[in-house]
Formats: sequence, structure tokens, C-alpha cells
Amino acid sequence: MRIFARRNSLDGDGEEVSTPLAMKLLARHDALDELQRLNTDLQAGDIDSVYYRNSPHEEALAALQTLLHELGFDAELNWARYRADGDYGTGTTRAVNAFARQQGITSDGEQLTTALARRIVANLRPHYGDEWSTVTPIPAAAFRELRTREVQRGGKGTDQIVIARRSCPRAADASRG
Repeated sequence: MRIFARRNSLDGDGEEVSTPLAMKLLARHDALDELQRLNTDLQAGDIDSVYYRNSPHEEALAALQTLLHELGFDAELNWARYRADGDYGTGTTRAVNAFARQQGITSDGEQLTTALARRIVANLRPHYGDEWSTVTPIPAAAFRELRTREVQRGGKGTDQIVIARRSCPRAADASRG
């Protein structure tokens, strides 16, 4: 948690999770699957065939919208009203255009280019550490004590997050039985 807090410009010692840290943890968690999706499409060379205005690929477009939201383009997306609706319409076009301008890339926003997709990944990847692109299951035995914390999310209800007090036991402890 301490490393996550540092990567996300928040205070935290790893022992306790503050409300701002919990909120950022939830936001980053929500965006990780989307970042992995965009990266997979990028690696497969599918950006041009999936991410364009009026594309039928709603799940991929919702992922893009979530990532643009994570990057701060809420106003362009009209996030409060539409959220990640999977429609590459006016809001998504405005957000892609604004992101392109911010990155110094010429674009009308009508299509996400490979260069822009790479920039989205590059901008978000530092928040997740070195192995963000692979999913590694955590064995149940890796946790000695779990706690949950209820967190209010934007006035739209609450989420339960699980906080691990300790991670994997040391190898020496495990060998003792």
C-alpha cells in the first residue's frame, strides 16, 4: 500500500488506508482491466479496427472512456451524465481530441490512433508498477489477516474493499510448518 500511495502522490505508510487512498485504490482498480484491454488491443494491432466514432465495439469503447476519465477528461466526456456508455460519439470524440492536443498529436478525435493508444498506456502504466499487464492470482494462503473497509464512492453508494494486513509469510516461517 505504501508503494501504491507513493506512485499515486498520496500519503500512506501501508498500515492504514485513508479514505483518499481507498478512493484512489478503487479508481485504479476500476481502470486496470480497461488498461489491460487497451494494451491487448494495441499489441494485437486492433486499435484502428475497434476504436473509432460509431464503432459497434461497446465494451472496448467503454474501456477507452474509463481510461480517458482516469486521465481527467471528464468534462469532454460529460462523465457525470454518460459515464462509460460504450458509445463513441461526441463526448468521446471531444475527449480523444483533447488528449491528442495535450500530447502534441494532431487528431480530430474521430478515431483513436495507435500513437494515442500508446500514450494512454504510457500515461497510466506508472500507477500500477512493473507487472501491471499480467494478472497474477494471489493464493488464499498468502493472507494471514484480512479487513474490509466501506468507502463512500461519489455519493452513489458504498463499496467494500479488502485490505491485507500481511502478505505472504516469509519462506522461513512457511518451512516451520
